Amino acid sequence: MNCGQTLMNYIQRGSSSLSDTFSSRKHTPDFAYARNQYLGNRLRVLCLIFILLSPLWALFDRFLLPDAVRTTVLWGRLIFWLALWFIWGASKLRIFARHQVALCASLLLLPALFYAALLFVTAPYELPNFANYYFIPFLLIATLSIFPLTLVESLLLGGVILLVQLYSCLIDPNQALYYHLQELWLLTALLTVALTANHFHLNLLLRLYRQATHDQLTGLLNRHALLGLWQSNVESDPRRKTQSILLMDLDHFKKVNDEHGHAIGDKVLQAFAALLNNHRQRHDRLARYGGEEFLLIGDQSDLSALQQQAEAIRSAAQAMSVTNLAGEPVRCTVSIGLTLMRPEQSLDQALQQADEALYQAKRQGRNQVVVYRPDAPRPDVVRPGALRPEATAN
Repeated sequence: MNCGQTLMNYIQRGSSSLSDTFSSRKHTPDFAYARNQYLGNRLRVLCLIFILLSPLWALFDRFLLPDAVRTTVLWGRLIFWLALWFIWGASKLRIFARHQVALCASLLLLPALFYAALLFVTAPYELPNFANYYFIPFLLIATLSIFPLTLVESLLLGGVILLVQLYSCLIDPNQALYYHLQELWLLTALLTVALTANHFHLNLLLRLYRQATHDQLTGLLNRHALLGLWQSNVESDPRRKTQSILLMDLDHFKKVNDEHGHAIGDKVLQAFAALLNNHRQRHDRLARYGGEEFLLIGDQSDLSALQQQAEAIRSAAQAMSVTNLAGEPVRCTVSIGLTLMRPEQSLDQALQQADEALYQAKRQGRNQVVVYRPDAPRPDVVRPGALRPEATAN
């Protein structure tokens, strides 16, 4: 029975791992940003290698290509070389920060298209030494394994390269059929190896990223990761600087740990993290800010809607319960301080305002939502149950 359960767990983990590496659809925006940074670093190194080696290979054209096509190929090489410089420069620009996969695809497809064009212009000639160019598709397939691409991304790129190889087979009828089949089989085998490398590479990157940026107990982002993600979003799009801030603190949490033990306290933290995930909006970012404190940063600009969200979280936390070792319910309430960040503010200033509002909620009895208002001498308080769908009250 234990062996069977172990096997099932192994299968489930493998299935989840394959699902994570098959496509980027399930990747969180924060991991997508981190993967793009990682791709950009490798992309620039490979670009520089291609930039340095491409002109050197052009020297062999004098011995391999006939005079009639040498000038045309030289122009093609120049365009290819300039395109490499463009990809290298674009990978460092903010506008392309979220599009590193597209740049990687361009880097791999450019040599494939250059090879296809080379086959086309040299087709009328008998070039026994042209076999020196046949390595290009094999090199490109092998290069796929350098990047942490998803299986779908690698399959699409590998499929295009295989089509170029098929075109090479059709345009060269002098070779025996078994020779072309051997080439296609070898390319397919290399693609399989590259896909396997992509799977393990991306899976390892996901695991390391989660360990470095997520709180292991709740599964939420840690404080450092959330603040870094916010900063990266501002740098990529300064117009989206206006943010909503919710700072939340579980009331009397030390008492829960003292009376029921840290294991039950951990269950409370996990239950509250799940509650926050259920009440998050599409662009909200959640983090365990420290201890029993949690932070939500969103792009909500409507204070009334933000109050409604905060009150929904407070109400759900009041109704939430976990059971202790004796089967008895353990309940915990939450105090929330919220603020809207103005465009001219820094994040530190907005967090300070939310912290002041949270302190006010604690001082005035806990289990309530307090709204920070810059034009008021003291933060406003949203009393439990004061908010209604048709109206809001402070």
